[in-house]
Amino acid sequence: MKFSRDIPKLKELTKGGKRRDRPVTELRTAVQHLSPKFEVTKVGGGFVARSELVKEIKKRLGLKAEKKVKPAAAKVQMNLHRLNQLLWYCYFRWDGKEKWRGGDIRHKIVQLCKQKYPSATADDEAIGMACDGSGLFCGLFRLLDVEIRLAVEPFMLWEQGDFRPFLRAMPSMCALIASGYKPKVSKVVLMALERMALYLKKHPKLVDHMGANITLFDEGKSSF
Repeated sequence: MKFSRDIPKLKELTKGGKRRDRPVTELRTAVQHLSPKFEVTKVGGGFVARSELVKEIKKRLGLKAEKKVKPAAAKVQMNLHRLNQLLWYCYFRWDGKEKWRGGDIRHKIVQLCKQKYPSATADDEAIGMACDGSGLFCGLFRLLDVEIRLAVEPFMLWEQGDFRPFLRAMPSMCALIASGYKPKVSKVVLMALERMALYLKKHPKLVDHMGANITLFDEGKSSF
């Protein structure tokens, strides 16, 4: 940069997150051009850090700090314990009357579906017709009756000493996680499903031992 007309070009190169891609030698040259009094070398030898060069360039060019824009999903954060409590409360109100003396919102929703579609002869048929008629209803019903149920019910019954619902729900859990475009997590749960299938086939006594002492385990320690 021999002439002052290179300054606009330098501003263009330093915008849009490209400043970090510039070679450090180029940054030293830019600093010497913009701020001749700035010492690019240390007193004891060596060069100043890259961050100091970048700071000086931003200062001389009047550039503001770049703001990292987080996606909407990254802005929604919740403590894991609070999330578990929230899911438990949702399921408790949704379909917890028989097991935990909770709410029975699901039954009321089914009755409304049967009133809207009197030709339905069964609950599942009425729900299916309602889902076909409204994508919003279908998504909300699936969230409460499938996804939150799988996240809560097997583990709550696990804590109460019944291991069978968790074993029955494992394939559905794996399929649900795999459908969420999480390849690494999907590999882990599929490995856990394969391991449990191996236990059932080759080591049934181990599964019997886990079932008899299931209250001594939790899902974090046993890793499925």
